[in-house]
Amino acid sequence: MIPSKGQQYERYHALEAMPYDRAWASAEPGKAPTTPGHRNQGPRILPAYSAVGIGMKKILIVDDEEEIVALLAMLLDGDASVLSAYDGEQALEMVREHQPELVLTDVMMPRLDGRALCRLIRSDPATARTRVILMSAGRWLDAGECGADGLIHKPFDIPLLLQTVSRYLKDAA
Repeated sequence: MIPSKGQQYERYHALEAMPYDRAWASAEPGKAPTTPGHRNQGPRILPAYSAVGIGMKKILIVDDEEEIVALLAMLLDGDASVLSAYDGEQALEMVREHQPELVLTDVMMPRLDGRALCRLIRSDPATARTRVILMSAGRWLDAGECGADGLIHKPFDIPLLLQTVSRYLKDAA
């Protein structure tokens, strides 16, 4: 079953919900899969991580790398709802529609980067209190410059990532 925008599912494994993951696993090394709709199929709502222990709050994961979105969705699989978007414009629409408590966003993305997304979230009174954590491989980034609540460096330190997500979700209004 392919998740569609705004649709929620009962518990299931995040990777099973994304048909392109099976295609990636079977694709020829160095080549992207050719399964129809494997990339940027649109926003998805997935369950999130039980170890976080935060009820049914919503987390939006934003990254143009599908593998990163799939990894984070798998790590956060459990007691919260995980929404996903693959660029900043799609993410802004999801934030306005679903009002997640936390947005984990990559900095470098097409159409609207993570810093611009954060500024737009902060500038709208309806979304200004949403927690935003930037994700970046760059060590030079100042998350506070765009109003972000935090910064997680890539490659991820998984225990630190989970601890950070848990802390921000507990603090979320």
